[in-house]
Amino acid sequence: MTGMNAAVKSNIHTAVLGTYPEFTIDESQVQLSKGSLDHVYDPYLLKKEDGTISVEWINPSRLKLGVEENDSIHLCFFSSTLRRRQINYLSRIAVRRDARVDVTLNLSVFRGIVHGWMFLVSSDGKRASNSRYLGYVEADKI
Repeated sequence: MTGMNAAVKSNIHTAVLGTYPEFTIDESQVQLSKGSLDHVYDPYLLKKEDGTISVEWINPSRLKLGVEENDSIHLCFFSSTLRRRQINYLSRIAVRRDARVDVTLNLSVFRGIVHGWMFLVSSDGKRASNSRYLGYVEADKI
């Protein structure tokens, strides 16, 4: 099974709700990556008055074996209003030790509810963490 097939199979069973033809997606259950790398603690989205979105997290005082401060942060944003028409994937936008990253999305193409996910990739690129749903912001009100 390819990685894409495995991802679709997993998300159909956990994130797709309802019966045909009334399917819905529970964005909080969507899994974009799976892996053994330890995630950060309590990541969340915060909308700011200047039009940026801040993603913040807590790093543990002691890192687990195989976890490094320079593991890269990957973010994905999805407009549930526009559905397939707008997905924004930002790779290696920050590193674990930063504990925060500010993102400016092109809000002219995002509308309504914008969902966010985060995952980490090891500094050598060989391992990833499970993705984590960050919540949502309303693009029209940023």
